[in-house]
Amino acid sequence: MSTDSQQPDRSRPEEDIGNPDWSPWVLLLIIPIVIPLIPMIYNRVEPTLFDIPAFYWIQLAYVPMSAAITGIVYMKTRKKKVA
Repeated sequence: MSTDSQQPDRSRPEEDIGNPDWSPWVLLLIIPIVIPLIPMIYNRVEPTLFDIPAFYWIQLAYVPMSAAITGIVYMKTRKKKVA
């Protein structure tokens, strides 16, 4: 029997090889998840920004920060389309 006509070795399932969708960029998503869970960072009045206490403007700043981090992770991990 020739080597060319043999079937590929299927003794090891593809799940054992690893997750092809995982990337180190995904670890950046920990930032927008964990930071709001630490109230010691933003639980204060000073410094104010346009007379808005820090408690509010810091939490509102998390929204564009989270969107930017999510966008970066998406752009770095998306698969290229094959034409």
